[in-house]
Amino acid sequence: MNSIRATVVMMLALTSAVNAEAPVGQPAPVVNMPREPRALLDGSGFAYRYLPAYSPDLNPIEPIWAKVKAELRRVAARTAEALHQALGPALNSVTPQNAPGCFRHCGYVRPN
Repeated sequence: MNSIRATVVMMLALTSAVNAEAPVGQPAPVVNMPREPRALLDGSGFAYRYLPAYSPDLNPIEPIWAKVKAELRRVAARTAEALHQALGPALNSVTPQNAPGCFRHCGYVRPN
């Protein structure tokens, strides 16, 4: 099984484990991309759409990194040692309760 097929199969398996109605995202088509991923997705019955190669507006991790960077700026970690000491608390400032808001901010809706 080549890596593209393995990736698509894994996406389908993970998505079906979460919710059979959930859409599957796939990177924008590449000129030389094999037809196999599209055929697998078409045959799966899952809804899918092409996403831009990278779009920070659609990436829920971006608000998390923004929060971490804001905390590091707040404590003014300007040396390697200060950064090392401040990084743990900055990462701890991100809580599980932040996750739903990050997904909503990026336009994702939670399936019922």
